[in-house]
Order: sequence, then structure tokens, then C-alpha cells
Amino acid sequence: MSSTSNQHTSTRPAVLAALGGSAAVLGGLLGAAAAYMESLAPGGCVGNYCSGGYRETTPQVAALALSSILLAAIGILGLAVLARARGRRYWMALTAAGLVAAGLLSLTAYSVFMAGTTNESWGWWAFGYTGFLAMWAGLVFGSIHTLVARVVPRWVGIAAIVASAVLPFFNTETAAVLVAVPAALAWALVGGFVVREALGDLDIGHRHAPALGA
Repeated sequence: MSSTSNQHTSTRPAVLAALGGSAAVLGGLLGAAAAYMESLAPGGCVGNYCSGGYRETTPQVAALALSSILLAAIGILGLAVLARARGRRYWMALTAAGLVAAGLLSLTAYSVFMAGTTNESWGWWAFGYTGFLAMWAGLVFGSIHTLVARVVPRWVGIAAIVASAVLPFFNTETAAVLVAVPAALAWALVGGFVVREALGDLDIGHRHAPALGA
């Protein structure tokens, strides 16, 4: 009875990490799909040039985007769990997940309460822009953590850092909305490797080596 309980305790972190990695994969795919779908709509206002108003984001695209951010936060938590189980630093991943979650709350508040109202411009700066910055900072922190913790191959972490770092060029009104696609796919890749590492830890009788690939 005791050995069974200990076995469940030892495998729990790997199971949680695998679930988190799966969430990152799904979130990345949803985020890429949301950005692509948004790019298909007619372009909107750019700077002082405005013809026809802002690009309209459909409820379906908004739901996909917000869901992808939520799943990204869960995925980063899975990264933290895997790092902790390997005896590596994990505080940066927890900070990153918190920032992404805060960004999600702020963006959701803007989407639900402000979008389409007379105060939309004010609401964007108060909720939308700050939420985007929090989410972006969280993704960058999480990407850096992949290099610090060394639980996924180094090249995967570098890809996530580069793809996340260019997100400030994201613009829903132009083709720059597609900047989100590589970032989303990079995090799907991170999630896939987290799942692989976690499943390796679940391989009973086999001690999985930490991912140190260059």
C-alpha cells in the first residue's frame, strides 16, 4: 500500500507536466488559427489613416485567442512542474504564468466590457494594451526559463525567445497580425517537448536523462 502511494506521488509531477505540455500544444495551435482567421478580415485603421473603421474581430476569433492565452499559462505551469521535478529552478516559470494569466484577465475585461463602446479607445489603453504587455512579458520570461531550466532542447528555447520577442510588432489591423503565428507555433513546440520529457519520466524502470541538446 505504501509503495503504491509512493509510486503515485513520484509520477504525479510527470503527469501534471504532460498535461501542461498538452495545453501548450493546443493553445499554440489555437493561437495560430486565431491570428490566421483575423488576417482574412479586411484591414482596418493604421495610425492616422483610417478607412472604414477598425478591423472587426469575430466572437469566434476572440474566443480562440483568449483560450490560447489561458492554455499558454497552463503550459508554462507544466514547464515549472517539470523543472521542479528535475531539481531545476522554476520560479521564473511561475512568474511567467502569473503574467500571462494577468494579461488574460485584462484582455478579457477589455473584450467583454469595453470593445465596441464609446470608451473603446480609453479601454484599450487601460485594459487591452496593458494586458498585451503582461502576456508578452510572461511569454518572454517563460521562453528564457526554458534555457535556464534546461528541460527542453536549447534550440527549442531559442526559437521560443525569438518568436515571442517580436510580438510587439503584432497589429490586428494589418498583416502584422500574423506575427502571432510563429510565436504560437513555437510555444506549441515547447509544449510538445515538455510532453515528451514528462512521458519519458513516466517510463517505469528507466531514468530519463535531462534535455541538454544544443
